[in-house]
Amino acid sequence: MSARGQSLLELALALPVLLLLALGAVDLTRLAVARSGLDAASAASAAAAARAPDARHAGQAGATAFRGVATAYRLEEPGFVVTVGSFQRGGTVSVRAQTHVSLGLIGVPGLRPVWDLQSTAVARIEDWRSRP
Repeated sequence: MSARGQSLLELALALPVLLLLALGAVDLTRLAVARSGLDAASAASAAAAARAPDARHAGQAGATAFRGVATAYRLEEPGFVVTVGSFQRGGTVSVRAQTHVSLGLIGVPGLRPVWDLQSTAVARIEDWRSRP
């Protein structure tokens, strides 16, 4: 076997492996960015809700903050629930959020795994905030 033929054979064997590694790295990066975005959106939502003047405005503030951050991270169909409870000083506001990330090669059937991501954030309502 000539050296030229051997090099071509090595390339033919190694190229698919290198291509899969590169595509896998891209997918893992997309997954990490989506997870970071979901965590950031949940934290922003909880913080905004905790700073609201009352329970009614807390849900609205949390929803606005969540949608803004989720849009910036381009999350796929995110869902969230803001729980304000009794909204008393020293209490907490919590946000539960979820989204999914479609990974894999576009257009190749069977190679589009979907990862479901969830995030929870809790923010404390300040003890010394002024009353409405």
